[in-house]
Amino acid sequence: MNSKPTPLLIISDAPEMQGGLSRICRDVAANISQSPLYRVATLSRGCRGSRKLPWQQYTIREHIPGNAWGEADLPWVWQDFAGRERGVVMTIYDPTRCLGFTLPDYCAFPETSEFMRGDHFDLWGYVTLDSTGPGDRLSALPANVLLGYHRLLAYTKWGEGAIRRSIGDVAADARRLTWLPHGIELDRWPLCIKETAQARMHPFLHEGERLVGVVATNQPRKDWGLAASACREIMLQDKTVKFWWHVDLDQRHWSIPALLADFGLGGRTQVTANLSHDDLCWRLNACDLTLHPGLGEGFGYPIFESLACGSPALHGDYAGGADVLRQCGWEKWLIRPENYRVEGLHNQIRPVFDPMDWADRALAVLSETHDRDALRASVAHLDWKTLWPSCWLPWFQEGLK
Repeated sequence: MNSKPTPLLIISDAPEMQGGLSRICRDVAANISQSPLYRVATLSRGCRGSRKLPWQQYTIREHIPGNAWGEADLPWVWQDFAGRERGVVMTIYDPTRCLGFTLPDYCAFPETSEFMRGDHFDLWGYVTLDSTGPGDRLSALPANVLLGYHRLLAYTKWGEGAIRRSIGDVAADARRLTWLPHGIELDRWPLCIKETAQARMHPFLHEGERLVGVVATNQPRKDWGLAASACREIMLQDKTVKFWWHVDLDQRHWSIPALLADFGLGGRTQVTANLSHDDLCWRLNACDLTLHPGLGEGFGYPIFESLACGSPALHGDYAGGADVLRQCGWEKWLIRPENYRVEGLHNQIRPVFDPMDWADRALAVLSETHDRDALRASVAHLDWKTLWPSCWLPWFQEGLK
């Protein structure tokens, strides 16, 4: 083992932002930077830098054509950060974003292609997978990207299986493939008295009414159309149910106002964005149920934050989010797809759901009594306080052997 810290450069979304990849990048960097084993820096999209983060932060120069994921920046960033020291570059990205790092012929920047053929660092990947392709494998190009890594880590057991099927056991074992879930800060998602939380929703929510929440970003993979269809069916069958939708943008891939209007949900739905953490937390506590209509999640933060706040969570039975929810003991809240379709440049399989299945399951869950303490306890193993010292730190230590 080296006597001085090994340079570790993490490439992902900006750690000071609030998106899923940003949160993973921040949590991993914050935890490993406390270890004497590594000296940490990040190279990220949208990075503005923050003095609250105790490591060197570099910004991807997105104004350079073709440099969306930092390929043009890697040579000079590594020289500035590590100099002649050998170290580790770790990507926290979908493999389709990493072509230029592992397949030099696909890189638009000759200097980077030449640099990547050198022996400056080991390349590790925390592989973001939210779908597979035909045959339950990755399509050929992302599979070939993964062959360029020295070490691979999946979010979930499902993700590890998808990678093994795609590159083969021999190649997977050579890259020491395994899986580790990323964590949540359980203390930041405390249980509070549900009645108190619901009282804070007054005058929108009245005594005797129930609340169903949907927390998701406005992107194609988050099926807000499915959510709207399911909410309408729930509303038609139970007039005591109201809805809370939390979304980053009301106009992007989906028009949230149009969905509310066209499905007749406007008078029974409260929409929020840019809530403080405390506001988001008590609203999750106020929910009697949350719906998570993603068409494939690598992990799915809102699912497990909902459970931490004592609210049941429904999710589709597909990809990594379903895998983790099943491990938490809530397989009964997974909804089977009616069919599958193929989309995109890399032939990603996406599930197709019947909104009535979601509505029927939601109404069944709403009719039941739930032990909120048990819901919270089911995600205790995902707390960083447990997960980091028992799983993640040994993984980083193993990487230096």
